[in-house]
Amino acid sequence: DTIVRAVKETAENQEYSAADVQHIGNGQLGNVVNAIHMLRQESIDAHSEAKDLGVLAERLDRLPVGVIILDGERNIVYHNKLAPVREDTLGKTYVQLLFDQQNSLESWLNDVQDKSIRETHLWTRIQNALPDQTERSVYDVLAEFDNSTVNTQITLITIDRTNHYHADEENMDFIALAAHELRGPITVIRGSLDILEDEVRPKLESEQIQLFERLTVSASRLSGYINNILNVSRFDRRHMQLHLAEDSLQSIYATIARALELRASTQRRKMVVNIPDNLPSVAADRNSISEVISNLVDNAIKYSPVNGEILVTATAELDRVTMSVQDFGIGMPPSVVGQLFNRFYRSHRSRQTVSGTGLGLYISKMIIEQNM
Repeated sequence: DTIVRAVKETAENQEYSAADVQHIGNGQLGNVVNAIHMLRQESIDAHSEAKDLGVLAERLDRLPVGVIILDGERNIVYHNKLAPVREDTLGKTYVQLLFDQQNSLESWLNDVQDKSIRETHLWTRIQNALPDQTERSVYDVLAEFDNSTVNTQITLITIDRTNHYHADEENMDFIALAAHELRGPITVIRGSLDILEDEVRPKLESEQIQLFERLTVSASRLSGYINNILNVSRFDRRHMQLHLAEDSLQSIYATIARALELRASTQRRKMVVNIPDNLPSVAADRNSISEVISNLVDNAIKYSPVNGEILVTATAELDRVTMSVQDFGIGMPPSVVGQLFNRFYRSHRSRQTVSGTGLGLYISKMIIEQNM
């Protein structure tokens, strides 16, 4: 059976990424969706609809992936045995997948339904339950929106990748536990360094002051790593809570300015900051936004050349304030850009030359989406 073989190859393929969605129509996943449409049409054309829809359902149940078909009202009209579908207390079926709020199936459909005839989208690492719940699986999900006929149809293909992601999940659980235990000691170290430096600074030589600064920067970076790890764990478990309040970007930056300047100077980089005083106020969670800025600047420091500049700028644009962090390093190939915000992702070159966890940009993206 051609479609069964094609889907098996797709389910076993470990090499595709979110960037592949740009060419999904010509790839294996796109072929699966097209094959389902063709199979359904051939079945209806060849025999009576009722009989052949039963044959189609039997064949789709043999597939090693979940298949869900929604109508234009987004009600489930069909699903096969492996689809992550459940019934609520009223007997209505629903798709049991935990999408991110800002990158959900619902928001994507709202975006494409009035301006596209046919669109596809790929999500990776979508859970059907939280990490501490039983019967949890992790899926890659392909959605196709098709408005080319009288009846709008939405097709979902869910590929169970739990085993593939299992090692990452176990690593994250262990690292989060270790980070939680390290948070107390590193807080004590940072506090003690600040007090000690204030008390003895007048008596120190310039070289000794530089030593204290390096210790402070290292303790601050370690604290940043710990915060990133804990925030990833909270986000994955839907425990991350942000408290938005009216604030100014300049005052937010002021809380971390000294630490960033110190971090840059000890690495022989130069910070150039342009955040005007008259910017409109914003709704933001101060702690989380300062963490995002720290992550971006830290990333720029890592990939800048010695004596290179790092530009931090903010501008008012219509109804929002935009902040950017720019460095003048060696850049990155296009193949890397689409994966920058994936958890644990680090390019082969950066793994060899630059330290890090591969979590900073991932959690920064999650925080910004939660603030929106």
